[in-house]
Amino acid sequence: MMRLILCVGDEPETGGRIEPSPVPPFKFYGHPATYIGAHAYCFACRSVGVIAKTGGPRRMKHLGHEIALDGDTLLCKCPRHPRMIAAMQSNARHDDMAETMGVVTPGETGANNWMVGGSRFDEQFTLRDQTSHKPLSGVAYRIRAASGATFTGVTDDSGRTQRVKVQGPEKLVLEIQE
Repeated sequence: MMRLILCVGDEPETGGRIEPSPVPPFKFYGHPATYIGAHAYCFACRSVGVIAKTGGPRRMKHLGHEIALDGDTLLCKCPRHPRMIAAMQSNARHDDMAETMGVVTPGETGANNWMVGGSRFDEQFTLRDQTSHKPLSGVAYRIRAASGATFTGVTDDSGRTQRVKVQGPEKLVLEIQE
């Protein structure tokens, strides 16, 4: 579906404002775009929330960050998370492929956990050295899901674990094996 690109200054349907991002700006018609994971203030609950991807999964990226679109969700303290409304510009649009690639719903487990697809919930971890930030390859790990499922393996050359797929949203715990 073609959707307008969200920009700094756009707001949630409850009122508020998207805050400027530390990511260098990418502008549409003079307005800096905002990103999935960016912060916005909500007037209704008087809190700052995080913009979560909602709708089709296909997104344009700038410097590795996915661009947010009209209709994405603000994960604030409101009991029903408000939709984000694009109003700063009315020309720049992006096709999120909602009709052909499934739908994304915002995760309730935290700002960085976006749940993908109607029945597919998955996550992958990347291990990095805390000092040098280089990927940690060959590290044995165990991932425990709240449902009791356990996944074990060894990180790949990029420090990534296997992609863990579960039936619904749930907490995952990563344990490093000695």
